[in-house]
Amino acid sequence: MKITKEYVNQHISRNVRYETNPITWFVPLIFKKFFARLAHHKFSGRRFSGKISNLGIVTLPKEIEDKVDEFHFVLNPSSDINTGLGIISYKDNLYMNFGRTFMETNIEDFIFEKLVRMGVSVKFL
Repeated sequence: MKITKEYVNQHISRNVRYETNPITWFVPLIFKKFFARLAHHKFSGRRFSGKISNLGIVTLPKEIEDKVDEFHFVLNPSSDINTGLGIISYKDNLYMNFGRTFMETNIEDFIFEKLVRMGVSVKFL
């Protein structure tokens, strides 16, 4: 719902503001890394329920294309974000690979049920 041009620009501007602040230029990098890591561990887990990355469409040279049937991309979960979704496309197929630190499959079930209701053909490998 928040993927709008205005929202993304606001989010980028907020992050860039810290980089362009002249005061931060004089702070040694070791301190910046320490505080950035501390802030990441303190706040990122509360702000995000999961992470997703789409590598896009994979193409191979004609000579080896017939030797490869599929590609998979697993985005592993981390200690603060418990679910990762890796997406990759190859030969007119979209592959979605989940990584998680818990047993429940609620997120996967929700996504695949939604795709099926939209008429998308879903196959579990």
